[in-house]
Amino acid sequence: MIIGLFVVAVIVLFVLALPLVFPTLLIDSVGYALRWRPDDFKGWTFYGELFMRKEMLEHALYALKTSIKIYPNYPRAWQSLGDVLFRMGDLEGAKTAYGFAEDSL
Repeated sequence: MIIGLFVVAVIVLFVLALPLVFPTLLIDSVGYALRWRPDDFKGWTFYGELFMRKEMLEHALYALKTSIKIYPNYPRAWQSLGDVLFRMGDLEGAKTAYGFAEDSL
């Protein structure tokens, strides 16, 4: 019984650590999935956020703009776009994106 719980705990920790250990694998997997679901605005937002975490800001910008083109009323996409633009030094663009995020709530 205790060994079984230990094995389950190890598996759960491995699965939770996977995005931290293999972020490129996760990015590639999400990108592949979006080929089959190109209208998945939540998927594009998540994809952009993954790129943002890796400081791949141009890729993040593209993914988030794609999400917004698909569904312009998704506040999370606008918020993340504002974060990317802020990191890129486009303060006016970030301010505009944050405004759209607030208006989309």
